[in-house]
Amino acid sequence: MAQSRLDAEIIRLLQNQGLIKREAQRYLKQHVYTLHADEVAKIKKYATHFGIQAKQTLIDEILELRREQLRAQLLTNAR
Repeated sequence: MAQSRLDAEIIRLLQNQGLIKREAQRYLKQHVYTLHADEVAKIKKYATHFGIQAKQTLIDEILELRREQLRAQLLTNAR
């Protein structure tokens, strides 16, 4: 799992809420990096039509959106 700048910030926010680093990493993996079956099916269909490069781009976009959503949620809860 390559760590982005947002990943590091999310882990820090989770640690501020009392999680240890390992727990924060596990939470991040569950809520950002785990794709659901319907998402995998959509990605495979997308890759069939547009190719492998487009598949990776779509996955990257999904992960980025999830990171941003989780960060916003954590910042809201921190207030």
